[in-house]
Amino acid sequence: MDEPLTLEEARKLITAHACPVGEESVPLQDSLNRRPSCNLLTTIPVPHFCQSTMDGYAVNGKSLAGVKPPLELPIAGEIAAGCTKIAAMGDGEAVRIMTGGAVPAGADRVIPFEWCREAHGRVVIFKFGRKGRDIRQVGTDLNKGQLFVRKGETITPFHLHLLATSGMTRVRVFLPNRKSSFSAQAVNLSKKAPCLAKSSAATAPCSTA
Repeated sequence: MDEPLTLEEARKLITAHACPVGEESVPLQDSLNRRPSCNLLTTIPVPHFCQSTMDGYAVNGKSLAGVKPPLELPIAGEIAAGCTKIAAMGDGEAVRIMTGGAVPAGADRVIPFEWCREAHGRVVIFKFGRKGRDIRQVGTDLNKGQLFVRKGETITPFHLHLLATSGMTRVRVFLPNRKSSFSAQAVNLSKKAPCLAKSSAATAPCSTA
């Protein structure tokens, strides 16, 4: 009776008879569902700026020190969703900010719209929240130099987004797969076990398709 192969033994057997494939450099948008020919590391942290996770008002804690709500502040500007330009704000000001926007320099929290009331260019804040609230810090997803796509791993839409965010424009990938053929005796399924079975039969030469 054939002795069942372990998963690792099966992987080594297939790898030993697989044909090497070439590689090429492709534009980032063409790398979807391809396999990188080397490990891909982030070139910048992701996100690379402090990012709001809530629609609300960015404020500086110094404006809140020693004060009990409600507090009224002038609105110094607005940051749209997805805006990556880091603006500046002064003490005693609030900046309207949407989810995904870059938190302005000097702000240490984002206060949700639900806790505020806005009128005539000013906002009344009824609850302050803790320092750091609703702010996604630099490198929350990935640190600079961190491995995020392994060599040979299929590049997914999620990977593509991270590649674009980290500033990559081209990716080195393997050429399309080449198939290896094996004799039926070389690799076969055991009827009594859901795994591959060993065999001493020789394998057929590798072919391309």
